[in-house]
Amino acid sequence: MRVNYRKGFPVAGSDVDFDYLSVSAEDEMNLGLFGHLNYVVTASDFLSVKKIFFMDFRHFNGNKTWLSGFSLSEFKNLDYYTYSTTDASLEAHGELNLGGFILNKIPLIRKFKLNEIVGLHYLKTNVVKNYLELSFGIEKFGAFRAELFTSFAQGKRGNIGFLFGIKRNIGLQ
Repeated sequence: MRVNYRKGFPVAGSDVDFDYLSVSAEDEMNLGLFGHLNYVVTASDFLSVKKIFFMDFRHFNGNKTWLSGFSLSEFKNLDYYTYSTTDASLEAHGELNLGGFILNKIPLIRKFKLNEIVGLHYLKTNVVKNYLELSFGIEKFGAFRAELFTSFAQGKRGNIGFLFGIKRNIGLQ
């Protein structure tokens, strides 16, 4: 569990004055034959907002390119600043690495030793009540990944997209 507190002080001619608090929990669970699940959930809110500027808002990790570092807390299809807020927010990210559970059953593909990655990313703020992203990817060596994704905002499906890249946090497995 992680707790983060920020205070904007009106010091040295600045007129910034706010209090921000976030609480997050993250874990990696080994699911045996079904691989492992990584998740992070963060709830945040501004306790007081007397004077705040856009750079101090709560921003979410969006991506509108074809390249990614595949950080767990990164949205695949979220505009960079569309849902930035000074109100309460809930953000949840999860990835299930199936460790080849499906692809290892296909004779010719089994030789490539690929891992399937299923992802879910969720955001709730005062601006967007329910934003959801679903993704499916293939990973090699725990580092190289290609991923297909789509998003849903307020019940409407967004773009279908494709990402590829190298994971930023490469864990030895």
